[in-house]
Amino acid sequence: MSSSIFLSSLQSIGNAISLAAAGSYLAHLGIVTKENKKMLAKVSKNLTIPCLLFTKMLACNQDWSTEPCPDVFNSVRQAWYLMLYPIWVVATGILVGLLMCYLSGSPKRIYKTVIAATAFGNSTGLPITLLTVIHLSFDKSTELGAIDPTLFLSVYLLTYPVLQWGVGGWLLAPVAEAHPLLDNGDSTNAARTSSFENHVLAQFSDDEIDTRTDKLLDHNNSKPKGKFDVKKCILAILKKVLQPPVIASMLGLFIAAIHQVRGLFVDLSDRDNDAPLEWFFNGLNTVGDSAVPINMFILGSSLYYSAKGVGTSVPEDEKLPMRTMLAIIFGKLVIMPAIGIGTAMLMRQFLSIPEDIDASFYLVIMLVTATPTANNVMVMAELGGQSKEAMAMSIFSQYLCAPIVLTASVGVIVTIASKW
Repeated sequence: MSSSIFLSSLQSIGNAISLAAAGSYLAHLGIVTKENKKMLAKVSKNLTIPCLLFTKMLACNQDWSTEPCPDVFNSVRQAWYLMLYPIWVVATGILVGLLMCYLSGSPKRIYKTVIAATAFGNSTGLPITLLTVIHLSFDKSTELGAIDPTLFLSVYLLTYPVLQWGVGGWLLAPVAEAHPLLDNGDSTNAARTSSFENHVLAQFSDDEIDTRTDKLLDHNNSKPKGKFDVKKCILAILKKVLQPPVIASMLGLFIAAIHQVRGLFVDLSDRDNDAPLEWFFNGLNTVGDSAVPINMFILGSSLYYSAKGVGTSVPEDEKLPMRTMLAIIFGKLVIMPAIGIGTAMLMRQFLSIPEDIDASFYLVIMLVTATPTANNVMVMAELGGQSKEAMAMSIFSQYLCAPIVLTASVGVIVTIASKW
């Protein structure tokens, strides 16, 4: 079993590195430039990733099997705690990120990069591969061999994308300067405007800001008042939280809850790929399959431009100090798995999980904290302009260490889960 897990880790990491290398090659040829990297990021965020998340909610293997398709809500009912677990994972990841910033003496300009790198782990490709190999490595008579742990991962993924794209998108979003139209005549007004207000204003177009300013004018056509509009703030937060990937996840869950509607997209009876709208679902699924390659192309091209800039005038906010890089690796690949193991031990003492599924349940609880930073975070950094090269280097350095560190942590996790 250990050799299978080790080989699975190497294969998954090798696949990621090869895709990143392809992105670097495209950057070398001048096909993926610094300018159109952001275009690729927008394609990923607004199309390929939403399609991936949506289709995963409805998916049912069309293998002409008579077995019933996986019931998303049955998984939710058995392990609903996993819907809340992402809140704990992200919260502890943010705290670990802050701790790593403090211990490594990281410049404040890359605090957000460090925090995002430790808070948001890979929750799809790598965990699915590892969980599948672990499941197949055990005999069917054992709990880990009888219960497919990827079913519980799907419950975790119901809410994790909401936090990843909501909190992560907010964290890595650009912060604009105070808008000059909000100056109430006091020369120090812009300086007093909070960064939070500036951030909220950054979410609106100039026309929307003009409308906001007009509303701040009194009836005597006096100068705009520097009051902060709570309604606009709430709208800005909703705009950041309700990202296309989040909306796609929610829509997929809603459709999956209605058996008849889900049956329009995937054949749930004899699984022979002849549902009325299966052609449409298959198209979305094909688009979703391109999400991971595109994300890795973005990562690889960022690494290329980062390496090309070594020794030249690289912008200060794009540099990642070695101490900070090591701190990210330690925080994400060592401290976070330890937190996951400790959390599983505490949950086992206080939660009542059925004995026939508890091993697979706690395996997922621990494994989702052990993976490197999600590639999607690179997309967020690209769109937000937040130390793109620094984020790329932090992710790539984790993948370089993963064959040793990740394999060791997964071995410990599987050993613990198999004994429960």
